[in-house]
Amino acid sequence: ILLCMFLFIYNILNLSLEKDLQQYGLMEVVGVQQHQIIQVMFRQILEVVLKGSLAGVAIGSLVVLGILPSVIGKLYLGQAEELEGISFYQPVFFLIAILPVVVTLGVVILLVRQKIKVLSPLECMNYGEGTIAEKKQTKKKNASFSSWGNVPEVYLARRYLFRNKKAFFITMISLTIGCGLALGSSVIVKGVDLQNQFMKEPDFQIRITQEACSTLMETSQNTENMVFFPNEFLENIKQTAGNSLQDETKIQGFYPIIGKQGRDSIKLLNDGETVPTVIQKISSSEKEKLQEFLKEQEITTDWETFAHENGTFLLHDHRVSEYAEEQALEQLGNTIEVYDLVPVGTDMSDLLPETLVNCGYLDITKEGFPELELCWDGRNTNLLLVTEETFETLSENLTPQTFEMSFSVEKEQESGCKNRLKGMIQTENMEFQSENGYAEQLNLFQMESRSDLLLKEQEYIQTSRLLLLVISGCLIFIGMMNFLNVRVTDMLLRKKECAIMNRVGMTRKQLQRMFLAEGLFTWLLLSVLLVTTGTLLIGGIGWYMKTKISYFVFYYPLKEMAGMLLLLLAVSLVTPGILYRRVLAKNK
Repeated sequence: ILLCMFLFIYNILNLSLEKDLQQYGLMEVVGVQQHQIIQVMFRQILEVVLKGSLAGVAIGSLVVLGILPSVIGKLYLGQAEELEGISFYQPVFFLIAILPVVVTLGVVILLVRQKIKVLSPLECMNYGEGTIAEKKQTKKKNASFSSWGNVPEVYLARRYLFRNKKAFFITMISLTIGCGLALGSSVIVKGVDLQNQFMKEPDFQIRITQEACSTLMETSQNTENMVFFPNEFLENIKQTAGNSLQDETKIQGFYPIIGKQGRDSIKLLNDGETVPTVIQKISSSEKEKLQEFLKEQEITTDWETFAHENGTFLLHDHRVSEYAEEQALEQLGNTIEVYDLVPVGTDMSDLLPETLVNCGYLDITKEGFPELELCWDGRNTNLLLVTEETFETLSENLTPQTFEMSFSVEKEQESGCKNRLKGMIQTENMEFQSENGYAEQLNLFQMESRSDLLLKEQEYIQTSRLLLLVISGCLIFIGMMNFLNVRVTDMLLRKKECAIMNRVGMTRKQLQRMFLAEGLFTWLLLSVLLVTTGTLLIGGIGWYMKTKISYFVFYYPLKEMAGMLLLLLAVSLVTPGILYRRVLAKNK
């Protein structure tokens, strides 16, 4: 938004620079000193900054303090309690908004000051009219209208637009960037829509609950070779989905008992001895993501042991304190003994453990950590991550567990399949509670369906979408106003020229056609730049957002671009007729 506003202001000053220099040149001719001209210019710009800033702060404060809280409160009714402590008024944002304006105006003062020092008063008075440049040309240009037939207005329009090629080029580039950023905001709005995040999820996720596993380990008398997620139930789920079953994935691993050698590695984690410890395997694709992350972050680990031997990474949700980081490095290479589930009271000294090697601690909350399908989302769990090869080796002596099963079905089958699965899971949970004498609140299985999550978060999604659309609409409006401002300002600054051309015989229709031709030339060039350079800018925005937000989906704003160009074309066609009378009326 700030960049768009900067371009908006810059275009105004760039267009008025020519007339300002001519005015300052005239002041020098009548005897005004250069330092006096600079003082006048500084006071004029200071007055503009103060008036504009005060008006902006007043209007912004009214909106932020009076309107925004009530609007946000009504839109996010479900989070009303969370919004109570939030302060919407941040004075620093006003300073940030004013800063680009001050910088732009400061650059203009320096530019004009430099021009005044370099150019003579006569050159300032004739600045932009091409007379000086024409004297330097070795070849004379034929100014005849003959090549343009009966449309000299088109010739005049082309001559005016390209008489100061540098200024025209800068204006077109700023217009392209402004419109490109406006379209880029539309890409961001569609890409970060929360619905995209849910659409990446499978239709169904069925998992065993962490509470049930912990309760079974504490209360069950026979945990030997216990399987939490029976294969029979897995097969029943597949049969329920039938032929429409798609993209089936499982989170598999072990629910081990940690031996004496290895407890120090677990103790290093905050609450390490109170939360459950799980061994989980990762797929080859997840393994590549993890390797890339470790290389980028330059984290000290033993990757070779993890990838090719019996290594493991200890994943945690920010549970290694700062003072324990050095101790965590010392744990690299230490052995972690793990045992299979055995009945309570079994003498562990007679059992042979499986061993893993501590290859490092990884914080899953760290920025940039890859998206891995983790047991219980990796929260409040000590996760020992192993490769598929290590998992197969451990399976010889440890009981494999399935912690979660996820899959999708055909769209037409989703509703019926969901109802059948809910009935099956309810039956299994009731049997689990009755057989073990647990309370009704303790469930062994839990199911999440994408359609239910979407329905639950629909209000929040629509509200967030509305707010983002408002922001995007503001940016598109600024981009269009930037184009309109260029055309209007350009015509208003040429009132004197219009009056002279009118007096030497140029008719009203010819003047309108000249302005119309200028607008069409500008629009055509902007369209070409927007389709080419603008597309690169939009693609760059999409690429950047994709690196920052995993669920971002890129949509090329074809409809938005076509709509914007059509509206800008309408502005080019309508503006000359509306402003013509006003321009000439003030010069009669």
